Amino acid sequence: MDDLLIGILGKPHGVHGAIRIRTYSDQVDHFMGLPELLLEKEGRRRTVAVREMTFHGRTPVVFLEGIDSPERAREYTGWQILAAREHAAPLEADEYYFADLVGSGVYSDDGYHGHVVSIVEAPQAPLLEIKSDEGGTKAVFVPFMKVYVRSVDIAARRIMLEVPWILDTA
Repeated sequence: MDDLLIGILGKPHGVHGAIRIRTYSDQVDHFMGLPELLLEKEGRRRTVAVREMTFHGRTPVVFLEGIDSPERAREYTGWQILAAREHAAPLEADEYYFADLVGSGVYSDDGYHGHVVSIVEAPQAPLLEIKSDEGGTKAVFVPFMKVYVRSVDIAARRIMLEVPWILDTA
């Protein structure tokens, strides 16, 4: 299965059971036309039919089948929204889905350094959590910014660092 996280259900909106969606991208148009939402929380998954999808400003607001009050809507707060790749936000040049970065090898002109085990959201830029294949529990976090990352090759699962010295932090 190639599902991508596209958002998370937030707080109820209004008195008729609508729920705000916090998106994982700046784009929101791909939420329109979704007939159902695949939801996941704490290892559990469920699919819920979409009655209506609207916007409050640029915030998507969803009405789900069977939910007609703020109290019922609150039960869904915190559930992550997954979508098949074709229903996720379209990518622009030099944009990547986090799921495609995890597992990639990390290299510099000095050679191989390890692989990406996760992506951590941070205020200025996402952080690549990189672990060496040599064992141990030490991880290094590298900001996913052009000043530190030279190139990304998704097909080859390879990330090339601009500055390998950043791995010497710890």
